[in-house]
Amino acid sequence: NLGAGSTVIGNTSQFTGAGDILFSGGTNANPHSIVVSSDFFYTSAMPQWTFGGIIELSGSGTSFIIDSGASLELSGDDTTAGLTLINKGNLTLSDNNVDILGNFQNETGALLTVGGFITSTNEKAFTNPLTNDGTIEFDLVGGVLNRIEISGGVGTLTNNGTFRTRDSNIEGGDRILKGTLINMGLLEVIDNSLDLDASAAAIHSNSGFIDIGSGRTLTLGAGGNDLTNEVTGIIEGGGTLDTSAGTFINDGILVPGGNLATEILTLNLGSSSFNKNSSVRIELGGTTLGTQYDQLNITGTAPTLGGELNIDLISAFVPSPGDSFNVLASPATLMGNFCLLYTSDAADD
Repeated sequence: NLGAGSTVIGNTSQFTGAGDILFSGGTNANPHSIVVSSDFFYTSAMPQWTFGGIIELSGSGTSFIIDSGASLELSGDDTTAGLTLINKGNLTLSDNNVDILGNFQNETGALLTVGGFITSTNEKAFTNPLTNDGTIEFDLVGGVLNRIEISGGVGTLTNNGTFRTRDSNIEGGDRILKGTLINMGLLEVIDNSLDLDASAAAIHSNSGFIDIGSGRTLTLGAGGNDLTNEVTGIIEGGGTLDTSAGTFINDGILVPGGNLATEILTLNLGSSSFNKNSSVRIELGGTTLGTQYDQLNITGTAPTLGGELNIDLISAFVPSPGDSFNVLASPATLMGNFCLLYTSDAADD
């Protein structure tokens, strides 16, 4: 048990033996200071570190590396400052405020769990832009909301790996990203909904893959939050994409349901544009809406259509004369038209 005070570690430090090492006694006014004097690898071969009080993990141009297979948890009011925190293993940020005041890297194969609960004024804050090459699970255990803030709400989260919402305790609650999302990997809005709510005007973009689960919503916050689905971007699922507070530009692909999964994907739109490079992919596997064939359901402000409509037959389905399919629905009058219509050979027949 290392009580109040400070601990200096570096590349020559050794921690051996069975059991845990407890860092305790730190308070907000006087946290236990762990000073990283040179690059330090925290490995699974070491005793497990447990933080029982308020911790400040600090350094000056040095790195603290959580090695593959190792696990560490930072909780209410813990901070890192002046060093680079590199996660190659499993890092959990839980409870209320956790401040990463410096560079952070979540590397390929690593898991960052952003859990715990917060009040309306607290968040898991990263002072520098964040790049994710591993997996981030945005969870909530107790409380009513959880928030990730990047550079005061005006920074960028670049997702090259997987970023997903979780609801491990089935408690609901809001998940809010305060910052600009640049998604080049996989964004899964499956277990819970997600708000993209930068503190200033922001253009979120997707050149990867977004999956919105049934009953879930990906929402743009007010105040100039826009979303562009790039040429290589795919948005799929049976949930709702709500961009009514901003602008949605589609240059990519919209897929109700997913591959061999027929569902209704809802777009609640404000200002929007469906450009010539965009496409909507619909699968027909029967005559029952939502379970046997897809629909793109458009609410809010009706867009001007453009791009391609692709119809594919699945499950060996062959339509009969007189069958009809409501694959595009809107309470408002839709303007424009699809530039091209592609169907599978069976659909042509």
